[in-house]
Amino acid sequence: MAAAEKPKMNTYQTVSVWAIALRSDRVGAPSALFLPRWETMTRLMLATLLTAFAIGSAAAQAPGTCESRAVSKDGKPLAGAAKTSFVAKCKREACEPKAVGSDGKPLKGAAKNSFMAKCQREQA
Repeated sequence: MAAAEKPKMNTYQTVSVWAIALRSDRVGAPSALFLPRWETMTRLMLATLLTAFAIGSAAAQAPGTCESRAVSKDGKPLAGAAKTSFVAKCKREACEPKAVGSDGKPLKGAAKNSFMAKCQREQA
């Protein structure tokens, strides 16, 4: 009797066998390349959510605000009238370069006063 011969496979069948082997959970690491769509989307959404929280907490600290920069020369935080004066000056200096009209010219008079008041209120 003749020994049983292995059937020959063409290239397409060989590739299909490898694709099935890579997708099976028994192989190990390569199966991570072929996650189901819902699992891929879940991981993507989790990464997006974590990134949003990280950026949000970093933005909430706002290291350049006038309140955080109100420190004396020796590094201690200002208090009372000194702090109030520093914060008012800081807000005024932050809003001054923004006080320009649509034509590019600096605002004057009531328009400037109105803009500066609004800008300083918003700079909480």
